[in-house]
Amino acid sequence: MGTGARTLTVLAIMAVLVGSAVGFSPELTSSASATSPQPLYYLAMGDSLAAGVGASTTSNRYVNVLYQHELSRFPSLQLDNIGCSGATTTSVIHGPGCSYASGTQLGDAEAFLRAHPGQVAFVTIDIGANDVDGCLSGQTVNATCVQNGMASITSDLPSILSGLEEAYPDLAIYGMNYYDPFLGEWLTGPGGQNLARQSESLVVGLNALLAQLYTSGGAATADPATLFQTADFALTGTYLGAIEPQNVANVCNWTLFCSSSQNIHANDIGHALVATAFEQV
Repeated sequence: MGTGARTLTVLAIMAVLVGSAVGFSPELTSSASATSPQPLYYLAMGDSLAAGVGASTTSNRYVNVLYQHELSRFPSLQLDNIGCSGATTTSVIHGPGCSYASGTQLGDAEAFLRAHPGQVAFVTIDIGANDVDGCLSGQTVNATCVQNGMASITSDLPSILSGLEEAYPDLAIYGMNYYDPFLGEWLTGPGGQNLARQSESLVVGLNALLAQLYTSGGAATADPATLFQTADFALTGTYLGAIEPQNVANVCNWTLFCSSSQNIHANDIGHALVATAFEQV
């Protein structure tokens, strides 16, 4: 075959190949789109801590701190936070509460889970504190109130967990226990110190119950209480230059209780510690 003929043949083959590529380009584009990763979701539930109360900015809320950390493992992760200030275990199931399409926090959570099968990386939930924190009145703890609150948690939290599991089998759920903001009462004198010790006993009991219920429901339990050294009354802490029990100093330094009219919510440091507790599990 002459040089001219070979050149024409090569050009003809190239033209066929180019024409074929052009002809198939829509399918190639479609195939690329089909393999694009679906978004994954982090669903956050709970009370005012989940809602971010106490944090100075949205990015400093524990939910958002945790979300940013988990992006390194799940680059397509998206956050849906349905936490509600004032939520109790009962209101999560039955309301009232924040504005939810279904009427309840659990209803919206279940609807979200059902709408995103195979796309939810994990759920976090902090709930139960509001069931009992109203039991501290003046400088006493109302034992009947505590009993009623614990009974509500015992009844309601398993229902919450089973509802989530039913909506999304094998869901990764992470609950948490609580620090004790009322340790800050220690600074008010002998009566406050007595209340601080009573509140610590209350929180130890609450956290034991939460851990038991989360474990029974197949969920892990994050442990902010240990990071806050909630049970440590050793005189090794410092707050405003004064020596205080370690747990008292931590609560005063990491929440708004001692600096802002007994506000029980974590400040930015406290929110970061709660996020760390979740990261550890």
